[in-house]
Amino acid sequence: MKALLSFTSDFLRNHVQLVLNAHNVPTQSIDSQLLQSEFFQAANADFIITDEFNVPNILNNNNLSSCKILVISGEAQTNASIYIEMLKNVDGVIHQDFSDETLIQAMEEISKGMAFICPRIASSLKTYFQYQKNRFSHLSERELEVVKLLARGERYATIAELLNMSINTVRFHVKNIYRKHNIHNKTVLSRYFHDLVYNHTASFKPIYTEV
Repeated sequence: MKALLSFTSDFLRNHVQLVLNAHNVPTQSIDSQLLQSEFFQAANADFIITDEFNVPNILNNNNLSSCKILVISGEAQTNASIYIEMLKNVDGVIHQDFSDETLIQAMEEISKGMAFICPRIASSLKTYFQYQKNRFSHLSERELEVVKLLARGERYATIAELLNMSINTVRFHVKNIYRKHNIHNKTVLSRYFHDLVYNHTASFKPIYTEV
């Protein structure tokens, strides 16, 4: 097992390198700009470990995703929506305050085909999803279908056709949604629900949570 290290933080890179060397895992430092080059292809690594959130996008955009990707997150990346987006393209995320055992465990689990997320970040995501669930819990199933289409910018006539209902029924559901959220026009409603709808329904890889 070989790991490429692409870091903006010298401290983190050196820490990871020391841990992996102690466990007889070969490492090689690489600038993220070289991930699109023949140098990356020739490195023949099993892992890329990085603190750069753009690395997964570089790899996926250039069809270079054969390596497993483990991101080490710093304090600046604590927004749950960032993690949700990132988890679509990576195999694991751990916090920068990781223990040696956590790093090795993450790599072992990822090598087995599982995804890995450390408890600190998992807790942040759990809180986020509970919040999202509560925001939607008082909408009926039909109202939720309507609001998803409204947030996508669909017109009432299109919503009626897609959901096989009359325009008056669409208006009825929208009126109830307005009342429940104290919203008074479609523009505000679309803006209010857009992130909630698309983050709430976002799909990403299964997560293995360390215990």
